[in-house]
Amino acid sequence: MKRIIEMEQPDALLVDAMFPAALAISPTFGLPTVVFSHTFLFRQLETWRNVIAQLGAMRVDAGFDPLPDADTLWLSQDRMIVTSVKELEAPALPGWEHVRHVGPIIEDEKIAQSADLPWDVSDPTPLALVSFATAKGQFSQDKIQRVLNGLANAPIHVVATTGLHAALEDFRVPENAVVLKYAAHDPILRRAALCVTHGGHGTLMRSLIHGVPMIVLPGAGHDQVPNSKGVEEWGLVKH
Repeated sequence: MKRIIEMEQPDALLVDAMFPAALAISPTFGLPTVVFSHTFLFRQLETWRNVIAQLGAMRVDAGFDPLPDADTLWLSQDRMIVTSVKELEAPALPGWEHVRHVGPIIEDEKIAQSADLPWDVSDPTPLALVSFATAKGQFSQDKIQRVLNGLANAPIHVVATTGLHAALEDFRVPENAVVLKYAAHDPILRRAALCVTHGGHGTLMRSLIHGVPMIVLPGAGHDQVPNSKGVEEWGLVKH
């Protein structure tokens, strides 16, 4: 990092909240430093603290020096940017006045193109999007299949997206459903009456923007359980 700074001569440093090694040394360079959180901060601060502690323990296990805790790392930066909605957060804590909420970043991966669905936009049948984590460590074919089975006899059309780690031919797809590896979610959510999701921040924010109720089945991501509790709190759960 020091060599890169010497070469590039930046005016400021922007560091991800989950990069504790970089955050630990950022203030030593004498540049304005900003840490970015891509999901809620105060709503899940205790969870964040545990995540950073786990990363620190892994570093010690690998033979490196320990790092400061999350509070020390984040409070030592000049600014903290949270790409979420302040009104949906837990109350801010004293001493965290450097935090700024700027709203969610809603951006599709290039691979997520608009999908041609088999149902015309004039079809009055309600539509459900099934979207769980696409990261390899969190992907669960069984979870997707169980949701497809559960919705098979419902009077609803179902679009399930799986990510690249799935073999589509391994799914048992009911007549009322289609299964895709990737698809842009916004066009689907504009038509949707329901989103079945893991509660990841991106899908959560998209569903909120389009006013779509959710069934949340959280996975391993550290923000998913707190996000699912938020969905209940905000009255957005589909029963």
